[in-house]
Amino acid sequence: MGGGVSMNDLTREQIAAVHNKINNNEKLNYEDFLILCSSYGEVEFFYKSAKYGILRLNDDYSSGKDKCWDKTKDYYVFYEWNKSETEQKYKTIEEFAAKASIKGQLLKDIWNEIDKINYAS
Repeated sequence: MGGGVSMNDLTREQIAAVHNKINNNEKLNYEDFLILCSSYGEVEFFYKSAKYGILRLNDDYSSGKDKCWDKTKDYYVFYEWNKSETEQKYKTIEEFAAKASIKGQLLKDIWNEIDKINYAS
């Protein structure tokens, strides 16, 4: 992710720093956003009045096969809210970071136009 930190090696301090930005109503940069996505089960935001979501999923954990969260088995689903035909699936947060797009525009390229970021565990 462009000289940034590996999402597999996040520290509690890095995650807390992103939370502090959110709590202080500070704008997240793209790397902050990726930290949020790799740390929580669901993240949502708005772009040009449309709502979008990112789910961090893990089949082993979801099915109850494995009660330990193995982040190497995570994958990401990105979509426009209530429009299943817009779903984009990515095997890693790094792939999501590089390829996620809205109507042909890479998310990382339109990041400054994103607002109202929210998350849930």
